[in-house]
Amino acid sequence: MLVRLGELVLGLDPIFIVHQNMFFFTDTLCGLQGTEYALYESVVWCMYVYQGRSSSAKGDMMHALWLRVRRSLRLAYLKVLRIKASPHSIALGMAVGVFVGCLPVIPFQTVIALSLAFVLRCNKITAALGTWVSNPANVVVVYYFLYRVGSLVVPGPSQGFDPAHLALTDMLAVGWQLVLIMSAGGIIIGIPAAMLTYVLTARMVQVYRARRAARRLKHTTPTK
Repeated sequence: MLVRLGELVLGLDPIFIVHQNMFFFTDTLCGLQGTEYALYESVVWCMYVYQGRSSSAKGDMMHALWLRVRRSLRLAYLKVLRIKASPHSIALGMAVGVFVGCLPVIPFQTVIALSLAFVLRCNKITAALGTWVSNPANVVVVYYFLYRVGSLVVPGPSQGFDPAHLALTDMLAVGWQLVLIMSAGGIIIGIPAAMLTYVLTARMVQVYRARRAARRLKHTTPTK
């Protein structure tokens, strides 16, 4: 199954080359170089070389991938906590990114998220990070889920789901019906996901700052 998923991801190379370049632009703009880019590079590289390896080599490779992904996620987590902005701004930015990440707008997710963050005056760094709710490792599964949900609410004949053509331009070439189905699924899933993201992110930042303030107070309080 993993090999099959790798084949599907590799079939999206032209899409994700554009997506990768847009993230490099975002990294330069927001000071995030090395976090999302490293995560993207790790996932796609391991998917590519996974095929044709022995069982032991595959095990070592997946362990190395997990270590790199865990490190990248931890770096992103710490970046979010240490951003110098209000908890509301940070949480709203993350919620915006998650919502856009649920929409079928590859390769324009980052641009749309940054534009919305600018309009809503929330944090642009977390907006860019939030779009990674759909990433090269899970985009096929996420988009298929959006397709199934959208098919339940959009009337008309189904256009069919093609995991090798997930870019917005490819969907438009198939027809507006497919775009409407995917968009409906994205909105239905994206709104509650964004609301939950806002609550969790705001709480996470508040708890982190309260604990940091308590530690600083403890270290600065003179002992008798």
